[in-house]
Amino acid sequence: MKFCFGPAAVLVLLSCSSPNPRGALSEAVQQQGSVLPPPRTVPALQIRDYKNRENGAALAPWFRAYLEGGIGAAESLEPYRNSYLFVAVIRSPDLAVITQWVRNFSPEQDFSRLAAERIRTRLERDLSVSPANFYGANYTGILRAIYRTVFWGARKENDSWIFGSPPGAEGEPPLYWGFILVSIPRDTLEIQVHKLLGDLKNSNEKTATKSQNEAFDAVRGRFFEGF
Repeated sequence: MKFCFGPAAVLVLLSCSSPNPRGALSEAVQQQGSVLPPPRTVPALQIRDYKNRENGAALAPWFRAYLEGGIGAAESLEPYRNSYLFVAVIRSPDLAVITQWVRNFSPEQDFSRLAAERIRTRLERDLSVSPANFYGANYTGILRAIYRTVFWGARKENDSWIFGSPPGAEGEPPLYWGFILVSIPRDTLEIQVHKLLGDLKNSNEKTATKSQNEAFDAVRGRFFEGF
């Protein structure tokens, strides 16, 4: 069984929960598992096992849609059409690490990183020049503010895992890949993001040129197109 993850399919959780609340990666995770860094891509995987397979269960509809078509395919399913979906991902040779990560995941504390990563990706998606040239020299400050923002209203919907290895990875051991599905109502996230972008525009106006401010306004105006 093989599924291919598209370039925008996986949004990465950059900090993994540990038995100690919400700090850096636990020593066990550092030794046994690795949290995926950007870019947010996962190769096609030859799936050898998956959650609940031993009970004869098929892949959940959201998970199959996500594996086959990315986050947009999952968002098109009836239960989620009024929501934005985010998927946190880690990989590890040890299923216990995946299970622990899922157990400790908190939408209230862990979602903001997922949202910030997707916002950054959207800001940089269509650029033909560097973000600093497009938005202004304060773009680093803009990113810092985005990653410090606490977003509210998200909820954990489901989780799953698969066990497999990329095609052609001879000699490399297969890994467990853990996935957590998080949703947030579209209007809830849009209100928060529009306010954030407005605040960032105001803070950037003095250092950005007129054309850079106009470019930022243009992106703000169509921000959720293809988000």
